[in-house]
Amino acid sequence: MQVEVHPELRADIESALAGHPFLLDQIVRDFTACMASKGQTLPSYMGCDQPYHEPAAARSGQLRHIHIALPPQTFRATDRQAYRKCDIKRPQLDAALVYVQGELYEDRYMILAFFAPYAHDKAKVDAVMTRLGILAKKFRDEN
Repeated sequence: MQVEVHPELRADIESALAGHPFLLDQIVRDFTACMASKGQTLPSYMGCDQPYHEPAAARSGQLRHIHIALPPQTFRATDRQAYRKCDIKRPQLDAALVYVQGELYEDRYMILAFFAPYAHDKAKVDAVMTRLGILAKKFRDEN
């Protein structure tokens, strides 16, 4: 299992995390455990894993995201991963970890962004999502 943070985006991710009680190294470790276990090992703050469908570059790059519970909220340990979603009625606590999985090497992942708060709104910015989709496609083509 290999998980990397995109070198061009690392500073942006660390900046986005600065206002939250998460360290990038912790997120990488927890994300690695989650992917290695196929979603069976989840910390209380990691939730539903879903693809992005818009814009086209995000879809073609097979860009994905995991819902992140910002404190004071956590996801219930008894809930299956598919049901662990951020509350749309509390957008100030809406967060997501954006990543891509390798195409040929399915055990390789690249973390591309951390959207918080208002993650759903941030994911609607075409310029941002197009850039991430292009970077995701490049990673998939090479992995």
